[in-house]
Amino acid sequence: MGYGMKYLSISPYTRKRSIVRVCVCCILWGSVLGGLSIQAWAESETSKSSALASKNTGQGKSLVEQLPESVHLANSASKQLCYVGQYKTKITPKQIRIFLTTSQGEVSHLIDPRERVLSGTVFGKVNEKEMQIEKEDMEVALLKDRVAKKDDILKMRREKRELQFLMKLTPSERNYISKQSDKKVMDRDVLKGIDDKIDLAEREIKILEKKKRAEFEKKEKANIFTMPFDGRLQYQFTLPENPDQATQFLESGKELAVACDDSEFYLSIIISDPEIVRIEPQDFVLEMRLGNGELMRGTFSHKRTEKSQSGQGESLAFFFKIEAKNHEKAFSLIGSNLVAKLYYRPPFPVQLMSKLSLGARPEAKGTSTWQELLDRIMPGHEVVLVGETQIIVRKK
Repeated sequence: MGYGMKYLSISPYTRKRSIVRVCVCCILWGSVLGGLSIQAWAESETSKSSALASKNTGQGKSLVEQLPESVHLANSASKQLCYVGQYKTKITPKQIRIFLTTSQGEVSHLIDPRERVLSGTVFGKVNEKEMQIEKEDMEVALLKDRVAKKDDILKMRREKRELQFLMKLTPSERNYISKQSDKKVMDRDVLKGIDDKIDLAEREIKILEKKKRAEFEKKEKANIFTMPFDGRLQYQFTLPENPDQATQFLESGKELAVACDDSEFYLSIIISDPEIVRIEPQDFVLEMRLGNGELMRGTFSHKRTEKSQSGQGESLAFFFKIEAKNHEKAFSLIGSNLVAKLYYRPPFPVQLMSKLSLGARPEAKGTSTWQELLDRIMPGHEVVLVGETQIIVRKK
């Protein structure tokens, strides 16, 4: 059922309340009303509300008069949850990892991601057969290099033995052999030089093999995808009926899958109102109504600055931890455009006052801040927080 059909099906009273919500969404949340007096602002909003009510209900009666008295002013002290406002929200797991292919080819070793995946589980290999052939070619090349180097080492060791033999002869014997073979007699420094060459050749064999194997292992590792933590996995393409027996062709740089740590989930919102930021964040609760009517609640966990979506500047994000019973639902909603309501749980008694009702009072004439108006009608009280539809006050 679309939003239009839902609206037509609601009762006249609920429809009136919806009209009020639409009107008050345009209200500035701060203490100063953009240069307007509170009375002028209230008259403007009430006029808009009455016009909407007349159009939709056929009654010209003021919406402020139609609202229940409890909405205008909560005279009794309360420690219950106080509605602050509505925010765009998203669900964020404890950790998330996006996997991209580093080369073009067939992806095999796919798994069924409907169940929880354990850390270390392989969920994809790119060009497995080609990589195996490449490994065999590498081993052959390394063997050839090793054999060639060892031949060089054997020649140098033979030369070394000949020099050692010559150095044991008498000078006359060495001269005679030198004349017969056209070889110069070499001294001990030359002998040491041969030892250095042999040592270098042996080192080169080990270094070359280590380097070649490391390069291959790095390439092979980049083409084998494993789960970095216990959690859930989402492939970025449609899986066949039997994924463990199938392959998927992907271009280089394409998303293969997204893994998330499902041990914790959070509802996150961006807070830009300085009046909210100055309050202890532990006193806030975030709630989101699910499609089936169930309530998903988050308690404050932490906050951090994040880059704004426009890419310019930073925003302050509040994270609210979701109850474990809602983790399965939270996982299914990752990436969705969601809306949640922020509530304030004051650690002291407060009173809730309707912004529309306050603005319609005669004392509002000439006031430009909610505190100024409050000083006129309720001396000795102060504004704790200005919400979307109501003001939270307490005794000083």
